[in-house]
Parts: sequence; C-alpha cells; structure tokens
Amino acid sequence: MVIVLAAVAVVSGVRGHSVAGLAASVPVPGPPQPGDCVTSPPPPGGLGDLSAGKYLQLDLRRCAGSRYGEVVAVIANPAAPVQTRQGSETFSTNANSDVCYGATLAFVGVAAKAVIPMPLFTYWSTTVATSIAASTPNPRQRSAGQHWLACVTYLPATGSPQESTVRPYTNSLRNAVATGNQRNYLGLCSQSTDWSAGLSPGVCALAHRSEMLGAGQLGNAPTTRADLLHTCSQFLEHRTGRNITATDGLAVSLYVTDEASAPITTATVPAQAYLGCGVVAVGDRRLAGSLLALGNQPIPWA
Repeated sequence: MVIVLAAVAVVSGVRGHSVAGLAASVPVPGPPQPGDCVTSPPPPGGLGDLSAGKYLQLDLRRCAGSRYGEVVAVIANPAAPVQTRQGSETFSTNANSDVCYGATLAFVGVAAKAVIPMPLFTYWSTTVATSIAASTPNPRQRSAGQHWLACVTYLPATGSPQESTVRPYTNSLRNAVATGNQRNYLGLCSQSTDWSAGLSPGVCALAHRSEMLGAGQLGNAPTTRADLLHTCSQFLEHRTGRNITATDGLAVSLYVTDEASAPITTATVPAQAYLGCGVVAVGDRRLAGSLLALGNQPIPWA
C-alpha cells in the first residue's frame, strides 16, 4: 500500500498568512477477507450470475449487524469464463464457480475443507439454501493492480436459490449447520409431504409439513430401501442433533425417484436413483421452524 503525500499551503482566514501542511490521499483498500460482509442492499438485478461470469463490485467490509451476504473466499488469480457454442446455443462454464461452491460449503460447515465433500453415511449430502455470487475490485483497486475475485454467499429471499432477491440477516453464516443460525432460511421445507410439490427456502419459517435435510444419488449398484431408511435416520440425527425416530409427532421421510422424477417405492432401489432424506410431521401436525442443528431445543410446532 502506497500513501502519496503532497505539500500544500493552507490559508488562514484569522491570521492572514499561509500555514504549511500536509495532505494525504485516501489509501486504496486491499482485498476483502473471508467473513467480510455485503452491508448495502444489492441492486434490483440481484448479485449477478457467477456461472456466466457476471460479477458486481460490492461494498465489502467488516460488520457486526445486519448483512446481505458474506465473503467466503478470495481467489487471487481468477479464471476467465469459457464460452462454448453448440449449434445455436452458447454455454458458459466458469471454473471459479466450483471454487466458490466448495468455499461456501466449508464456510457454513457442510465440509471440512473448501472442496465438495464426500456423502455422509454412504449416501447423504447436506442440503442448504444458500446462493453464491462474486465481487470484483472497484476502479481504484483495479488501477492499483488488484484483480482478485471474492466469493460471496447469501440467502435468497423467496423461491429457489437461483432467484435474485436477497434476504438480509444478522450474525454470521459461518458454521451455521452446527450453530443453527438462520436455520429457517437455510432449510428447504414444504407445506406438503410430497416433495415433488416443491421445496423452498423461507418456507421453514411458515407452517409446513416436511423438511429435506439431505440428498444424494445412488451409484452403479442397487441397494435396499431398508438400508436407505437406516442411513437416512443416522444422517438426520447427525444434522438435527436429536433422534427423529424417538421424537413424538415426527417421522423420517425417504423420497426416492428416477431420472424422470417418478417415485420409486420398491423394496430394492435401482442404481442411479435420486434420493431425498428428511423429516415429516405426523398426522395433522405442522412445524413452524427448521430442525437443522436444533439439538435439545423444543420442537417448533405450529
């Protein structure tokens, strides 16, 4: 960081003579750090499109209160997006997306390192409703030679994680799958027990019937529904902090489909099947909050 000093003459209106002084230019801010926040509301178009290489120049700084997102990693030498044309269509691939995705999983506590983690209990990967964006240096930082890319994670306000509306929140999402911070907006819940009807972030804060906490896909070998149900129960205890099968009013929900999203209900589940693992409220009961990292806290019944 270079600070340029310039000698100036300051005219004193009281004494009528010049006073020697020094004025310093404002230092150029350095790159952001993981944990820095997006403290201002994003523009109407949202936070850009990371996969397509559409980045914003966000105001990133330390914060202790409300925020619209957090820096999870800073890429010193970001890759340029690659455009591929197939027939009349153009596709964009961006290697920075994988870096930011892995860093987000590590930041919220899904993974120990900034890489896509192996499934838990053989089959299950934790589902969290975070979205990912990226920020570039501002013009002053660029003129000073900075060319980093900051990975930013944020909570979508409504609908799917791809929507552009951003939800403000308090306290950090760092290790949120263990702390439970913002669980109602990290979770994916449905007002139905049939997940084909849709799972959305924000629904966990409303009266709902079910919540999906894990997903996966079988490999090249079939397995039994009993094995999936057993490992799903283990996974749910790991992610909620309580034994769902021993909790009155709750049941383990196992959802299995083929590639066309048609339910598979057979005792033997074929290879390549898609899997969902979660919790359902029994009978006419409704939940009014996510169970992610709930531990010994009371069940949030509606």
